[in-house]
Amino acid sequence: MKGITGFALNNSRTVIMTILLVIVGGIYAFINLPKLEDPLITIREAVVAAKYPGMPVEQVERLITRPIEEKIRSMGEVDDIKNATSKVGECLIHVSIKDEIPSEDLPATWKLLRNRMHDVESELPDGTIGPMVNDTFGDTSVATIALWSDGFSMAEMYEVAREIRERLNLMKGIMKVDMTGVQDERIYIEVSNAKITQLGIRAADIGKSLREQNILLPGGKMGINNVEFVIETLGRFMSIKEIGDVLIPVSGTQATIPLRNIATIRKAYAEPIDNPAYYNGHQAIVLSVFLVRGVDAVEFGDRLTKNVKEIEQSLPWGYKLDFATYQPELIKKSVSGMVINVIESVVIVLVVVILLLGVRTGLIVGSFIPIVMLFGLLVMYMLGIDMERMSLATMIIALGMFVDNAIVVSDDIKVNMESGMARKDAVLKTGNSLAVPLLTSTLTTIFAFGPILLQVGSTGDYTSSLGSVMIILLMGSWFFSMFSSTSMCYWFLKIKPAGGGDKHQASDPYQGKFYQIYRKILQFSLRHRLLVLAVTAA
Repeated sequence: MKGITGFALNNSRTVIMTILLVIVGGIYAFINLPKLEDPLITIREAVVAAKYPGMPVEQVERLITRPIEEKIRSMGEVDDIKNATSKVGECLIHVSIKDEIPSEDLPATWKLLRNRMHDVESELPDGTIGPMVNDTFGDTSVATIALWSDGFSMAEMYEVAREIRERLNLMKGIMKVDMTGVQDERIYIEVSNAKITQLGIRAADIGKSLREQNILLPGGKMGINNVEFVIETLGRFMSIKEIGDVLIPVSGTQATIPLRNIATIRKAYAEPIDNPAYYNGHQAIVLSVFLVRGVDAVEFGDRLTKNVKEIEQSLPWGYKLDFATYQPELIKKSVSGMVINVIESVVIVLVVVILLLGVRTGLIVGSFIPIVMLFGLLVMYMLGIDMERMSLATMIIALGMFVDNAIVVSDDIKVNMESGMARKDAVLKTGNSLAVPLLTSTLTTIFAFGPILLQVGSTGDYTSSLGSVMIILLMGSWFFSMFSSTSMCYWFLKIKPAGGGDKHQASDPYQGKFYQIYRKILQFSLRHRLLVLAVTAA
């Protein structure tokens, strides 16, 4: 370990090149590190949904919910089923995964869950839709964009929104774009119960005839008094007129009647309105933009803003695009505020060090601080650690710890030189005598933060950067205190021996008034150990 200091003194060009590489690499990392407001937290929950239109609650619970629950509980990765809700024709099951499952293994866990749900399909009643697994409901959008207008229908807005989504998906860094506020269209077929009874037509025959035609239009409902029949549209018809041309058989005869002669057919939006979206009082379609993990949200926000302006200019007159939410601006303010706090902390420490150690020694120690900071940023970039509130706060916390290494090294070299030792000998002695003690104290501090790295689940996701950045900075401070601080002291530190330059006449630097007072305090404390312990305990 003393070889670090000896190597540095004998290879000054290597030291300079290393410092320059750290400075350039650190600045590059600062510019390109992904910037977030808070650490990313992985949601370890999914929702399993299954439907059987019209099935009573009791049967949904017995025939659908329970078989799905049993299959889910057979997975060892499942922590608990937080909530299982059975409604008329539908069941929803919230599944949570154990915190011990690493975030990178969750995609495989969700795939296993989907496979189990595929296996359970054979145990469910025929006609059951699903079960379907949704593991993305915990995703957070970086921005939401509202499309609204005064004179266009929701159907027209939907077509424009689809085009906007396609253009946004072409942007680098986008994971997906979801749409909220889209109102589904339905085909409503209204039939008089008295009329079809008189003609000898059964409601079931109407639904059967429609299904057999493989209709391509959006699915709809057929209502007869208080009875509704769901129509699945899966084929070739392209207009309401073609639906009206469907021939309905008359029971007990070979005759058929066109549907338009016995029913009113109309296209309308689903009622009641499902999940409507509004922006400034206008009904709107909201596009939620989600980023790929690791993308710089601030840099992406600039590109997104420019792209949205270009898209809005290309829209037909009357359409408006506005940001409903815009997280990059909040992230920029948060990160900028934390960066300013870090800079202020560095300046404060630098001023204190200069006042206590003198200008020359203080500047040597002060130059050590940005080197370690930039080294930390460079390693963060290499390890994929984002720049967010927690990692930046860790830099402030670690600042008061890692600067001690440089102070101890510089002061020890200064004392050695004051005692008459040659500059190189003073530096080598410090590197030889302090390498192990400083490494030991650094590792002790690192071990204190070890439990943070062992946290699992959401807590571990949020605090992992604290432990990681702390370890990076503390180990970097130890290395650079032995490597660059010793070299800078050798290059720039100029101390005259107290004896006028003759090491034999040099006086002991520890005989000053401050050290004499300090020595007396230590001697008193050692003679009265019990008293000191009692006062400390009190």
